[in-house]
Amino acid sequence: MKLSEIKLSKTFSIILLIIVVSVFLLPVLSMNFMFWLAEQKEQRTEFSVDEEIEFQIKTVKYSIDQLNIADPALLKCIREFALEQAQLPPNTYGSIEFVDELLWLNCTNQGIASIEGIGALQKLKSLDLSGNKLTRVDVLNKLDKLEELDISNNLVTDISSLTSLSKLTVLRLSGNQPENIKPLLDFAALETVYMPNMENIYCSDLEQVQKSARFVVHQNDPNPRCKGEYSSNIERIKAIRQSGGVLSPDDESVLLEYELNEMKQKYKQKYQ
Repeated sequence: MKLSEIKLSKTFSIILLIIVVSVFLLPVLSMNFMFWLAEQKEQRTEFSVDEEIEFQIKTVKYSIDQLNIADPALLKCIREFALEQAQLPPNTYGSIEFVDELLWLNCTNQGIASIEGIGALQKLKSLDLSGNKLTRVDVLNKLDKLEELDISNNLVTDISSLTSLSKLTVLRLSGNQPENIKPLLDFAALETVYMPNMENIYCSDLEQVQKSARFVVHQNDPNPRCKGEYSSNIERIKAIRQSGGVLSPDDESVLLEYELNEMKQKYKQKYQ
């Protein structure tokens, strides 16, 4: 074999080797490298998230210690709920770095007797304090972002201080015994009310609220017993029907006659 042919054969082999490496080996190596790079990036991201969650927990614990909450049951509830939210990944809805970033709080059936200091949680939009031992709720007027409030099954007798909650749309009062429900008409954005017990409410006040309410009224008691008398028998019947109560045959006859007369009056006014 001539020397030139040997050189040509070596050159061809080298070229062939380069082609094989380029076509088969490089893509495999490149793919393995990409998988490795993605894995490393994921590990770094997970580690970073874990670090941020750990930081959130520390800052939430610190901010809880700064709260001026006298009732231990309320403080315990806030602590447990806030630490739960702090464990959510950063930038997740509901995730917090400080306790005053809470958007909702559920402290139902915790034996809470006082909510002094809860005004520090000024970003709350939803608050459930049902089933406790509350007699006063005036401190809630500091929570001006509240949209839903549940204070059902407590011992609240005065709701007038809540009328400053301009964004409140849902209010649950069932199981309380306020002495006056006319403040319900002073709420700016109220859409739904679950009514309290009526034992201490004058029938005339209940009648006025049911006539003037711009919100939906839900009444647990189908036959609410209020103090005093309604302005008329028909108003008593209308109150029973609005609360979901069952009318007697006599009451149904009276209501039917009343509604027919109302329709006649409207017809006369329209075509006179």
